[in-house]
Amino acid sequence: IHLGVDARLIVEHSANSTTYGNKILGGLVGFRIDGSDTQLPVVPYFQFEVGGVGTNNGTSRTRTGSFAYQAQFGADFPLASQQIAARVEYGTGQLTGINNTSHTLQTFSAGLVFHLR
Repeated sequence: IHLGVDARLIVEHSANSTTYGNKILGGLVGFRIDGSDTQLPVVPYFQFEVGGVGTNNGTSRTRTGSFAYQAQFGADFPLASQQIAARVEYGTGQLTGINNTSHTLQTFSAGLVFHLR
């Protein structure tokens, strides 16, 4: 089992959701645990991150900052080498304190990963 650090940038914009658009901009950083030394054909992982996010919540032109956290569970499927893999991931968490309301963060993603090892 390996322990590492993960950081991610969140940029989302929906121009036609409201008059102002629904905008999110933020960053998260945290720890990551993975099973890259196992003999499995996949590399499972878990990571937990905290950070700050600004959103206009679709109600104004300016963003309001808030605390955010998210946990992700996923797996990398190595391709031709250990440096390139296909990834599937699910994450859930919350944005807290926007207009005295918490909002759920939920993501599902798939793509290619290039590891720097």
